[in-house]
Amino acid sequence: MAYICFIHRATGTAPHFEVLPETSHRGAMDHAARMMEQRADAVRADVWDGDRLVFSLPRESLSRRDPGDRPIAS
Repeated sequence: MAYICFIHRATGTAPHFEVLPETSHRGAMDHAARMMEQRADAVRADVWDGDRLVFSLPRESLSRRDPGDRPIAS
């Protein structure tokens, strides 16, 4: 299973996407969180498995994390 992550900006565009190397749901979630942390203008990461949206990770969930915690999926 290959996950695809789209990083959305506040303008509503998703100029960046990446095929994630992770094969687990948790690994994909962690990778998406790291991708958002690298982009100051990112507001949400959507992770897809083919044509199915697996989860959306809002930027606010990153600020609620304790160090070492996993991101919170919505």
